[in-house]
Amino acid sequence: MAAICHHDRVLQLVNMTTAGEKQYYAIALLSSLFDELPSWWRLGVLYDIAC
Repeated sequence: MAAICHHDRVLQLVNMTTAGEKQYYAIALLSSLFDELPSWWRLGVLYDIAC
């Protein structure tokens, strides 16, 4: 599972150890991304399940 920007650049990449689209993976990606960004940045998020 990956978090990408609108330029299709990978921001975060995780290895899913269990099958399925669990909400935890998206929350873990966002949490990791927020840890890396300055606190004063605004961030918009879209969630897409591309099956």
